[in-house]
Amino acid sequence: MKKVLSLFLSIVMLASITAGIDLSVSAATNADWDEYVPEKAVEYNGHYYYVYTNGKTWSEAEAYCEKLGGTLVTITSSGEQAFIEDLLTDYEDEDYCIGLHYDLNEFGTWVTGEAVTYTNWGTNEPDGTEYYHYQCVGVIANGTRSGSSYSIDLGEWDDREADEDLPFICEWSEPFSISSVKVKLSRTSYTYNGAARKPSVTVTMNGKTLTKGTDYTVSYSNNKNAGTATVKIKGIGIYTGTVKKTFKIKQKSITDGSVSLSNTAYTYNGKARKPAVEYVKITLNGSKKTLKKGTDYTVSYSTGRKSIGKYKVTIKGTGNYTGTITKTFKIKPKRVTLTSIKSPSKKKLTVKWAKVSGSVTKYQIRYRRKDAKEWSYETVSASSLKTTLTGLKSGKNYYVQVRAGKTVDGKLYYGEWSEKEIVTVK
Repeated sequence: MKKVLSLFLSIVMLASITAGIDLSVSAATNADWDEYVPEKAVEYNGHYYYVYTNGKTWSEAEAYCEKLGGTLVTITSSGEQAFIEDLLTDYEDEDYCIGLHYDLNEFGTWVTGEAVTYTNWGTNEPDGTEYYHYQCVGVIANGTRSGSSYSIDLGEWDDREADEDLPFICEWSEPFSISSVKVKLSRTSYTYNGAARKPSVTVTMNGKTLTKGTDYTVSYSNNKNAGTATVKIKGIGIYTGTVKKTFKIKQKSITDGSVSLSNTAYTYNGKARKPAVEYVKITLNGSKKTLKKGTDYTVSYSTGRKSIGKYKVTIKGTGNYTGTITKTFKIKPKRVTLTSIKSPSKKKLTVKWAKVSGSVTKYQIRYRRKDAKEWSYETVSASSLKTTLTGLKSGKNYYVQVRAGKTVDGKLYYGEWSEKEIVTVK
């Protein structure tokens, strides 16, 4: 039978009960489902139920169920109602507390936040109009209860004072597999920068956004170096299973980097030339980074590199890097050695030199008076190893030099000038 409360007691209960109810409460999800659900819990339609006969107030009972990863039972269909009635068959005649309270939208919302769409009230129930704010709901087991204005039969719902110690029923939802969730990454592509990449994750299931740390955990792997990184979403609480998503970390281009060669100009000696790459530097996260040969880049050279001409050194990014940088170096003719400079007659000089190897195509001679600044030039073919300069000024001293040249692919390459010789013209 229902108790009639005095006004004073009503005020006291209002303060204590409503203070103990969180209207936004939902099933605890940070517990290990298998660990906290009693072994003898009874399954129905993917949910598990267990009857606790030790009496607790409504707030205490709900807190206890939540601590175990569930809630006070919610009865949302006639089928579930019939199941609860059958579950209570072997229990004493009493009201068993369920997850409904007047302060939850005037019995309009379950403790889980679901709207109440199914009810099984007894006749003229709920009837605690004088103290609704203190009322919870119980399901009667193995008996009937009636008065002048109400009647409650087996399995029907009765409003009870929420501070009464009543037996109660906890309910657990079977863990949901997250294999079918929708996972959205904040980014699906990055460029390598030397740091671990961690795009944020949004997980939704059936239109509901799940909560990281409560419903799932996130871990990352292979998320620093260029390639395919993996995000692993693992269900916790009432969720189980794992989902994996991937994102790309692209190689960083080295094309804007700087390269230094050990030498960019060689003198022909008939042997292959191979300048070393002293360093390759790029800007990474605002700082200069020196790359490592073999790990970050490879080096290749043009074929040949013995003859006079220009050759390429190609630096190609590898590993976390991509793109190429091309540097060049030259092989120039050997230096000419003068063998003779004479003035055979007035206003003339005869210049002779030794043949230069390397298939040169010409020789260039320059000369000027000692007291002049401008040079005069003369060019002869490679078949000639001498030349006679005419029109010179008698009695004056002249500087004379010679250098070898070769034309390769339309470009002329010259060696160094010979030692500067000074001769007096007759």
